[in-house]
Amino acid sequence: MLREVVGCARVLFVAVGGGGDVVTAAMLALAARREGLESFTASIVWERFSVDPVPGPIPLEELRGAERVGEFSAAVNGDTVAVRRGRRIAIQAANVARALNEKVYVVDAYRGARGIAQGLRELVELLGVDAVVGVDVGGDVVALGYEEELWSPLADSMGLAAVATTPAEGIEKVLAIHSPGADGELPPEYVLRRVASIAAIGGLRGARGITLQDIGVLERILRYAHSEASRVQLEVFRGGFGEALIRGG
Repeated sequence: MLREVVGCARVLFVAVGGGGDVVTAAMLALAARREGLESFTASIVWERFSVDPVPGPIPLEELRGAERVGEFSAAVNGDTVAVRRGRRIAIQAANVARALNEKVYVVDAYRGARGIAQGLRELVELLGVDAVVGVDVGGDVVALGYEEELWSPLADSMGLAAVATTPAEGIEKVLAIHSPGADGELPPEYVLRRVASIAAIGGLRGARGITLQDIGVLERILRYAHSEASRVQLEVFRGGFGEALIRGG
């Protein structure tokens, strides 16, 4: 299914919403590999307040144990941490790298949408990918920006703008919305309405549900990484239904 939707052989899945969206980006990257694609996982570095009380995205200069691969990009491993105002922050990209025992790439959201776009350009060139898939869990990325339920649209809007404007010739640019409403902001029905409006102008590439193999990957990653939104799909697959509290309500 991913091969058909993306239409390319080498794909970069990048979590555009920050925080734990990288968990689902990695799950999709591994699903793509099972379909015979070559895939890589990337993320912006922007943790929620409960993990990092310092507001805003984390500059790449504050990462320790990361390998800089460009001015706007780096590769992290399971030992990478951020140091902010003397405090060590366990970033989710590094937790995913530890769970999968492979590199996860990060791009520089501290320098805005341009920094993310330039970081993606560097990764496209480094990895030789022919498609970039922006991954957002919950669906805030398709918000109009003034919805009352919307709490944290900045990372999503920057990430979407960056994927759309990545200065790389000949690559496919796709947006993947996963688990509508799972982040506790926009209602699922509203997210699906926004998707329908995109479909009405020919923008829908396809739809995919999670599989037993995906569940195995999620279980492995979530032993290390922390993401209430990405965990929702796991709980639903196990039979969960209805409303649930996240982040203390």
